[in-house]
Amino acid sequence: MSGTPDTTAVMESSQSGPGGFGGILSFTQLNSLQTSNFVARSETILDSNNSPLPPQTYTLDSAATFTYGEVYSWFSPVAFSNGLPLEVFSNMIPFPVSVAFDLDLSEPGLQPPTQAPWFLSAGSKSDTGGVITQNFSVTLSDGPASSPTTVNLAANLTGTSGPEQLGANLLSLPTSVTIPAGQSSVEFSTTITTIGQPYNINMVAYQPEGNLQSEIYTYTVPSS
Repeated sequence: MSGTPDTTAVMESSQSGPGGFGGILSFTQLNSLQTSNFVARSETILDSNNSPLPPQTYTLDSAATFTYGEVYSWFSPVAFSNGLPLEVFSNMIPFPVSVAFDLDLSEPGLQPPTQAPWFLSAGSKSDTGGVITQNFSVTLSDGPASSPTTVNLAANLTGTSGPEQLGANLLSLPTSVTIPAGQSSVEFSTTITTIGQPYNINMVAYQPEGNLQSEIYTYTVPSS
């Protein structure tokens, strides 16, 4: 809080224990929030060297020390400087906590997706005033499929001038499509609502098995 002293420093300056008397704790140096919640925190920033890590298990060691303050009453047969046989002092009690996290980077969920052998494209559309029916296609890069190929579909909606997210209810998108055996593509239909200003639909076609994902296809919805 602005204008208030460092709470931890105030507590430390009045510590008393077997090693001696640190000083009298003055509550006038603390506000009501500080007297009920003494907190000192530091955080470590993790940096990487921007190079890929081999797919193996790594251990992340997390070590933290938590410190909290206690306020005690001190009775004496002789009066303190305040003229009373009672004063209060503090004590700082630290305790360490260590936790090890094993990160298995060989798991697909922790690896970047592999480029899928298919891509998305836009086809024909119809506009009925505020609602657009837009066709898209998933096309195999290597020609006709030897067996039915099912891919999942996902998309997020963002403004054209920034990364702000828009409501998913503006787009009706099937969860998956299947390319029949002997064919190289499949077409699917979406329903898109216009909102009076342009926005982007960022779409991917993916398979969890093998962690395959197409390049992101961005479709800009017109303002009307």
